[in-house]
Parts: sequence; structure tokens; C-alpha cells
Amino acid sequence: MSKSLPAAGVIAAAIAALLPSLAQAQTATAVQICECLVTDLSTDGQSATGQMYGTYETFHWNASTGLTLLGRNMATEIGIPPPGLPAISGDGKKVAATVMNDANTYGTQAVWTAEKGWTVLKPLPADGGVMDTDDGSVWGMSRDGKVITGLYWRPNQRGGSAHGSVWKAKVGMVGMPTAGGSARIDDANKDGNVLAGWEEDPNTGSRLPAVWVNGERTWLDLNYGEAEAVNGDGDILVGQAPDPETGIPAAARWKWNGKKWETKILGILPNSDWGGMAYANALSDDGKLVGGLARTTFTPATSGFLWTKATGLVLAADFLKTHGYSSRGYNLTNVIAITPKGDKLVIVEVMKRSPYTQRSMLITLPDAAIAP
Repeated sequence: MSKSLPAAGVIAAAIAALLPSLAQAQTATAVQICECLVTDLSTDGQSATGQMYGTYETFHWNASTGLTLLGRNMATEIGIPPPGLPAISGDGKKVAATVMNDANTYGTQAVWTAEKGWTVLKPLPADGGVMDTDDGSVWGMSRDGKVITGLYWRPNQRGGSAHGSVWKAKVGMVGMPTAGGSARIDDANKDGNVLAGWEEDPNTGSRLPAVWVNGERTWLDLNYGEAEAVNGDGDILVGQAPDPETGIPAAARWKWNGKKWETKILGILPNSDWGGMAYANALSDDGKLVGGLARTTFTPATSGFLWTKATGLVLAADFLKTHGYSSRGYNLTNVIAITPKGDKLVIVEVMKRSPYTQRSMLITLPDAAIAP
């Protein structure tokens, strides 16, 4: 069964009607970072981190100096892609990721700078240890670079095999207590006092979107979902939650109103059926631009989306084409990062034909791209 939504062509036409003609307006510009997966951007969009396509090695990229491979790659050493997602500080000088430990025997959380190289984040909390190939993984970092988030493993422990982890230089790594299930912390605001992630429902095992404010956890939805990203001030989060009208996993935004977190369901792509979904994983600081990935039916293939108040949730390819960027030979599969100002974003594209190479493009948007 399909939701009663307008066709993609109608949405594209609506976008065009809302905005000045391309002949009169500035257009988007694009720079290929590399054939890679970018996972995070610096505040100004001039530095990035992520993993190389195929090899999974963590890299640091700068618009002026180019791409630097950072080594300690788990896939090279033990044949396993590193869990987690590399993160970069706001100034672009620090990278956190899951890499091989100092003894080169298992994966662990670590932070990289050009001056020191990799520094392992140790010790683990008292209940932590190695499970299979690693003892934990990095998923996020505060903009000031002082807080690194993710999860650590708890072998032979009750109350969840993994708990969300928070690392600070003067404190070390701290595990966040749960209600009895596993958890993960995917992102931190600019100073790390607000954290976004998920925690399992101790009764059903379903992931529930969660926010930690100064260490206190609040579930944002009691059905299922995840909180994936948080803005600099820590008052807006995005991720996924069920649409209460349909039950379909939809892109969601949560905003603090001074007393509680208010939920806004951003929706799914037009013409989606009950196998469709949308997952928001990036936002501007004002929450007016949200990006992520979606699908219209049950399939592994995804399409990147962008959301604004004026356009609603639409294909990122249609949105960007309206502003002068398109690529005929590639499918746009994800919008994975957005700068705080909302002026730059990273899209992930995959070749439509063999060898299906993946690349990440840095897009600079014109002022007209975001409606007031």
C-alpha cells in the first residue's frame, strides 16, 4: 500500500516555483573530495574525514593540502572493516576513528593529529573488554574536539553487551549507564554536554532514540528509532522515528522548547510504500536544512534527501538540480554531512554502471537554496 503523496516530478516543479530561475540566481558548485566515503566535515567545510572506498582506511582531507591516509587500518591488518564512523573536530585538525591498537592486535578508539599521529583512548571503563575484533568504536566528536563518543564492549556482563562511551582528556573514557540494554552515542554538540544516540528498550530490544544532557538520558520516542546528529547549541537533533499516522520509519527532528523535546516528523520520499523509510543524519545549526538517506520500497538501494520547510522532504538530486548541480553518470545515495551554516554539504554518489565506484562530493549551495 502506498501513501497518498505527490509524484517526484510534481515536487521538483514545486521547488522550482519557489525559487528564482537559474538564469538569475547563483548556482551550486561541486568539488570531488575523492573516491571515498566522507563521514564528517569541519565547521567551514574545508576539511573532512572518512574512509577510503574498498580499503576502509581512515583519511584526513583538506581543500588546500589534499588527502592524507592515516594508517592503522583494521581491514589491512585483520581483514575486518573498522566499525563506527570517523569524526573530525570543528577546526579540522583532529580526527577520531576506530583503528588498530598500539600492539596491532585488535581495534580500538583513537584520536589523530598531524603532530602526534594516533593516540589510543584508554583505559576502558572497568567493565569493558575486547569482543571479537575490537573493544569499542568511535561514532562522533564534539565540535571543540574535547569529547569523543561511541560505544565500548562489555564481555560477559549483564545489562547490555555495549554501552555508550564518552571520552574526555582529563577524565578518560566513561560508560553511560542504561536501563538494561545496549546503547551507542553517535554525536555530540559543540562542547559535548548534549549527546545524541540510541538505547535499547530493556523489554523489547528495540532501539529507542535518546539524548543525554549533562549525563541525564531521555528517550525521544518509546516505539523505535535513533537520534543520529545534534546541532552546535544542543537544542535540535535529527534521526529516525515512526510516523504516528503510518508506522513507517521516517526522518525525524526533535527540538527543545525550554521544557521538553518536541518531535517533528519530516517524512519519507514521495511515492513510498510500506517498505520505504527515511533516516536523517545531518543538519544545519538552525535546523532549517536536514539531509539523509531514504528509500521508497524494501530494497538495499537508497537515495539521498534534503528537507527544508519550503520544500518538504525531497530527493537531493532534484533539489540540487534546481540549483545547477547534477551528475548523469551517478546515483546520489546519501547526504551525509552539512556545515553549521548550511552553506556546504557532502553527498555520496555511486556510478550507475560497473565498476560502481563510490565518491563523495562537496557541494556549496547558493544563498537561494534555503527558504527563510
